[in-house]
Amino acid sequence: MLKSWIHVTDDAAVVHRIAWYLGTSDVMLERAIRLQLQLPDSAMFLLRDGDGDLVPVAATLPSDAHFTLVLQEQIVAHQETSSNSGWTTSEEQRVTPKRRRRALDDVMERRQHKPSVASIVLHFIETFTKPIATDDDVTFIPNSGKYALYVVFCLLIPERRYHPKSQDAFYKMTSILGKVDRQRITRYYQDTLPDGTIEYVQLKPQGKGVFLRQYAPVSNDRELQVLIHNAEFVTEMDLDPQEVVAQYAKFIQSFAPIPRAEYCYQLNCDNTAAYNSEAAVVVTATVTELAPQAQAPVEDID
Repeated sequence: MLKSWIHVTDDAAVVHRIAWYLGTSDVMLERAIRLQLQLPDSAMFLLRDGDGDLVPVAATLPSDAHFTLVLQEQIVAHQETSSNSGWTTSEEQRVTPKRRRRALDDVMERRQHKPSVASIVLHFIETFTKPIATDDDVTFIPNSGKYALYVVFCLLIPERRYHPKSQDAFYKMTSILGKVDRQRITRYYQDTLPDGTIEYVQLKPQGKGVFLRQYAPVSNDRELQVLIHNAEFVTEMDLDPQEVVAQYAKFIQSFAPIPRAEYCYQLNCDNTAAYNSEAAVVVTATVTELAPQAQAPVEDID
């Protein structure tokens, strides 16, 4: 993955190297600068480039370039000095510091770019999925069915303007970020229904295969807090990270991937009721229905 970096000199003449990867948003880059330079969240600033121009923070800044940090207070003070030494002395013609500050805020607000779909998908993958062990053949993420990655994406980021053009386009983008298993294997899950009933689900293979990553865990408070911190990118879409993570936790805790042996143990593998879902063929039975009336046995495709 491509990486860029810039050098920023602070008020103490200390040079800081700020690095970021392709797809990082302008907002996240600005936060990284605040963190490394220990600036308060309320501090407004621009960067002075080699030509002496003031420019806003942006992920498109030229890599390996040198900049000087210029705080809002310094900009206002410079403007006041220039105004006092100018040709006019009329108090009515001068712009007050408050008005200058408001004007600068407006400029900064306008210069904020909307996040690209590619960067949103990248942040989504990095935040809500994790690498999977090479010997793990259970917890990988399906690309179809009600537990699919695209289902979670649409749940957490509901506005269509932030979505790829289609589900296929979404998976093409994610395949760049993680390996896709071409074996088209069957997946098994334990699912908790809204009424608390537990069912066991078999999802037959569909599409190009499963995504060889796992959903980010949310089994304790620490994992939740880490996820909330990593989900800050959703603020660019006017979403609340805590609410988004709460939705994710509710979704992820409603089911669990299980090995085939567990599925067969619970359902005896030959006494199940079969039906079609919108996304895949599903075989399911509740714990209380381990032996329903005999129906046609399900084909074993393993």
